[in-house]
Amino acid sequence: MDFSKAAAAFGVIVALSACVPFDARRGVDETHALVAERGIIITADADVDCTSPATAADTSPVVLDGEHALAVALACNATLAAELARLGIANAEAFEARRLANPELSLGAAKADGGGTRLDFGIAQNFSNLILRGPRTRLAEGEFLRAQQLLAGRVLELAVDVEGARAALVTARQLAHARALIAEAADAAAELAERYRAAGNLPSREVALARARAAEAVARQRRADEVVAAARATLQRLLGVRQLDAASVGDAVAAPGVVGESLATLQARAAEQRLDLAAARGLVDLLADSARTARRLGWLGEFEVGVDGEREAGTSRLVGPTLTLQLPLFHQGQGARARADSLVAWSTSERRRLEIEVASEVDEAVARFEATSARVADYRERIRPARAAVVARMQEEVNYMLRGVFDLIDARIDELEAAAGTFEALGDHALARAALERALGARLPTVDVPPIDAATLLGDGADRHATPAATSMDGAAPSHHEHGDQP
Repeated sequence: MDFSKAAAAFGVIVALSACVPFDARRGVDETHALVAERGIIITADADVDCTSPATAADTSPVVLDGEHALAVALACNATLAAELARLGIANAEAFEARRLANPELSLGAAKADGGGTRLDFGIAQNFSNLILRGPRTRLAEGEFLRAQQLLAGRVLELAVDVEGARAALVTARQLAHARALIAEAADAAAELAERYRAAGNLPSREVALARARAAEAVARQRRADEVVAAARATLQRLLGVRQLDAASVGDAVAAPGVVGESLATLQARAAEQRLDLAAARGLVDLLADSARTARRLGWLGEFEVGVDGEREAGTSRLVGPTLTLQLPLFHQGQGARARADSLVAWSTSERRRLEIEVASEVDEAVARFEATSARVADYRERIRPARAAVVARMQEEVNYMLRGVFDLIDARIDELEAAAGTFEALGDHALARAALERALGARLPTVDVPPIDAATLLGDGADRHATPAATSMDGAAPSHHEHGDQP
């Protein structure tokens, strides 16, 4: 091929490289597809208010359910916005990697001793950039794909974290409500004990015991309120909003489900679905390709081809080709090759570490999921129904004056403690479900059963504890207490 044909071919390459426009949204749809394959559909929500997300446009309150909470997080979470910016950076770097370096133009002028002016001019193109364009483009495109995978993985993690935090806030509020009812019941018992003591029907020891129980119940209620505040703050940070009303999440929580697959099957699914693991594997391939390029072309330095010319007044113009080549005398790319090989070894070790970590995360998450699910079943199917039955029988015995009102209050408190235990177990199960979905790298199928409402677990007699406090003091003291004052 003669010089003119080579120049023409080079011009075609340059023209084609320059004609492709920059697409700022490149990779976004691909990221959405990766997320959709794992159970999350991203929809644009232009009405999201990142200041007060639980308020609609007409200022009416809105229940922050799972779908709405995810929409708020996708629109307002600052960490996710930063990850999206990283995707834009990777897109820009891939765009630049596909382009040739711009040619360099040099101009100069000098006065000659005999008079006149000499003009120097030249244009040069870095050909080492052209030779390495292929490997550089593969590396940049691979990094761009990794950025998509990491962003999609972050969206998935955010979705499961938001749902887990939302459910934890729901159950924390329910637990705080149960603790408030227990505190009220214990306070009613203490007030009733004071009245019995004033009538001379109860020893001081029993009054002190009732007061201590009431104070302990209040302390547990305060602790439950702290848990609500912490859960609200966690959800607020995940949503990326400035204000969040804890009541906006509602009172219903999803019922526990079952895994339905063996541990080995789940670990295999995680190895296939985890996007951070896919990104780690892709990094090994990218660095291995870079290492091959370093071994083959590591000696290559700056390599420029151009045209120089000069012209003096009264003389003809001189024009000719130029070649600038960096000589590999003092080093031949040994450092670059060693660095590339070390990066391959590092990325391979990181991939292996992550593979082991994923398998162990799935193992731990499955055990936690099954344990919390069983604990919820224990409370819902055995403990709380038994406590409710005790309250019902105790009420009958009190009506027939076979038991005292203190026994009824104690039974009701035990029933509320069972409801509180159920709320704690439900909150732990919601977090365990989020941990399992995060470990698997995909959402679990939704359970097709009605959600659990707090009022159902608290029982129909939520205000039954208030009855004894209004009992007339003309009645006899409860049968299990002693009469008279004792120190």
